[in-house]
Amino acid sequence: MLKDITLDVAKNIAGLGTFEEILVEQENNSTKFTAYPEDSSITVLANSKNKVAEFPDKFGMLNLAFFVGLSNLYRSDDTSVATGLNAKGDVDRLAFSHKDGNNDEYRLTPTNLMKTKSRSFNGTTWDVVVSPASNKISELAQRAGLYASIDPNLIASTENGKLVFTFGGSSGGGHSGKFVFADTTQKLKRPVTLPINSLLLALKTASQGTPSVSFSEKVAKVEFDSGLIKYEYLVIAQL
Repeated sequence: MLKDITLDVAKNIAGLGTFEEILVEQENNSTKFTAYPEDSSITVLANSKNKVAEFPDKFGMLNLAFFVGLSNLYRSDDTSVATGLNAKGDVDRLAFSHKDGNNDEYRLTPTNLMKTKSRSFNGTTWDVVVSPASNKISELAQRAGLYASIDPNLIASTENGKLVFTFGGSSGGGHSGKFVFADTTQKLKRPVTLPINSLLLALKTASQGTPSVSFSEKVAKVEFDSGLIKYEYLVIAQL
């Protein structure tokens, strides 16, 4: 299980290239992973389905590109991941090994050396909840690649039973576009402005599973279940 969890976190948090740190905390029945960049434009809150007993109560993960690189070296069936102990008998590392004798270690970081603090999301009233088709996420990625360079935000709204994303406009030098993302019988109370790159990052990551996307006036939530960990990506609305 430890190896599977390690690879899952490397893929769905560390490998996104947005975060410098991951905070890991033990809860009663699961292990919680928290990550966010300095501008807090996106926050990842993830909980394993089963508590990762090998982990200590609380620790940090830094040097995430290095962590992802090691994880990629130890994906095959003839490799393993275990925890390692310091001289005091405390878990302070992940030990990667291959049956041919190759091995590498990734050091865990004490939380007092981290900027990332524990976060929680107590929920809100969601105005619109959709499960987008995979082709819609792919189409959005193509459009977002065009528009993000001229305007970093999109505007989500509902009209005529559709969830619509609007790009550009006066903020984009007059270039503009509208994209129908999903059908819905629900309505947003008002248009919601969201950072394109953060929303797209969450959607592309979640598209490997069956993503659910929720919208309120202040935040959008993209969630999916990897089978090992339930991920929530919270994208903060721009004022």
